[in-house]
Amino acid sequence: MPSLFYESWEYKTNGQVVEYPPLVLDTDEEALIIKNAIPMIRGITATNASNNTMYTYMKSAFEHADIRLLLPSTEVDDDYKKDILSVEEYSMFAQTDLLLQELSNIKQISTEHLNIVYERIVPKQKRDRATSLAYGLSYIYNLEEVNRKGNTGGDYDYIFSYS
Repeated sequence: MPSLFYESWEYKTNGQVVEYPPLVLDTDEEALIIKNAIPMIRGITATNASNNTMYTYMKSAFEHADIRLLLPSTEVDDDYKKDILSVEEYSMFAQTDLLLQELSNIKQISTEHLNIVYERIVPKQKRDRATSLAYGLSYIYNLEEVNRKGNTGGDYDYIFSYS
C-alpha cells in the first residue's frame, strides 16, 4: 500500500480523466513547488533509532501534558443519546478510546545490547492510531530540533520561536 503513495493517480469525473501527482514526492524540494506547501506527508523509513526517538518524544509529550485527548466515550454517552453530540462527534470519542487501548498495549523493553525497543504486549492487537500519532509528533519533533539548533534559513522558524 505505501508504494501507491509514490505513484500518480487518476480520478474520473463526467467522462474526463484528471491526473494528480503522487501524494508523497521523492524530495521535499519537489513538494515545495506547490506555493506555500508544507511537506507534511512524506515517506518515513522506520529504524530502531527513529522509533526510539519517536516513541520517547510521544511519551514525554504525554508526561508533560503537551497532548490533550478527548474524554472517554462513556463520559459523553448521555450527550450522544440526547442528540447533543452528532454521530461524527461521538465517533471521535470512540476513536480516542481505541487510541488509548493501543497506547496501553505498548511496552518499553531493553534488548541484550541495551537498545530500547517498543513492543506490543498483545502482538495481534494493531497500533495504527498510536503509530499515526507518533509519526505526526515526529514531524513536530523535527521542527523543534531545527529551531533548537538555531537554523534561521527556513520558512518555518517562526513556528516554535520563544521570546
